Amino acid sequence: KYLIFLLGIFFIMPVIEIKANEFELEENQEKSFNKPQYLEGRMVFSVKTKDKSNHDLWIMNAGGGDIRRLTDSDSNEIDPSISPDGTHVAFAHDAEGDWRISVMNIDNGDSWSITFCCEDQRYPDWGNNGLIAFQSNQEGEWSIWSKDPWMKGNLQGADKKEVSNTSEFNGVMIMNDMIHPAWSEDGRFLAFATTRD
Repeated sequence: KYLIFLLGIFFIMPVIEIKANEFELEENQEKSFNKPQYLEGRMVFSVKTKDKSNHDLWIMNAGGGDIRRLTDSDSNEIDPSISPDGTHVAFAHDAEGDWRISVMNIDNGDSWSITFCCEDQRYPDWGNNGLIAFQSNQEGEWSIWSKDPWMKGNLQGADKKEVSNTSEFNGVMIMNDMIHPAWSEDGRFLAFATTRD
């Protein structure tokens, strides 16, 4: 019995191997499983290089190429957020001591501040509604504000408070931190972290 079984395997296996080797792709058939995904867009990120004591902004293509430095100053530039059209970046910097939010044209380097006073502003998020949301402790505790970066004249984009940092507990008003804002895709809602409750 065992001899017949072994002879059967000996004669069948080459047939199976030949059948497996007969599978080939046509010359014009797309080999998509061997093709890397094509990544579009650009990424801005903050890096502290070995030769510097502060963080600068850098940019590269989503696929990892064309890397270059956007800022080269003695202050820190962090928390970048690219505009919906990909031409500008909002970021936090400490050039004046406290943290401020500025906007930079990615291609020509022109930049301007959109926050000017009162403690710190951090973590800008540029929504599809055109507004930049950020956290600010200008009222003592962190709350969420937003600004239109394109407003001109004396206003330079007036702050608009989006999320109150006060809540009521047993009839007493309590201050809470509201931090790390993120716009929804349609620009109608903000997600944020909070110490409330």
